[in-house]
Amino acid sequence: MFNEVIFWKDTYDGEYAKGGIFIRAVELKKFLELVESNENGNGGEVVGLRFSDNNLEIIVKPKN
Repeated sequence: MFNEVIFWKDTYDGEYAKGGIFIRAVELKKFLELVESNENGNGGEVVGLRFSDNNLEIIVKPKN
C-alpha cells in the first residue's frame, strides 16, 4: 500500500531535490492502511496529504 509512495507538494516543479531526512512513521503508516481498508463509507484510496499548522488532513478517493 504505502511502500515507496511519494506525495509531492503541488507547487513542486520537478527541479532538484534530495532526501535523507527520516522520521519513524510506523503509526502513521498503520493509520493510512486502516483508512484505505475502512469499509464504513469513510475510507478510500489515499491520494493526498494536506498540512495546516500542526494538523494533517488525509485526502481520499472514495471506493465507490
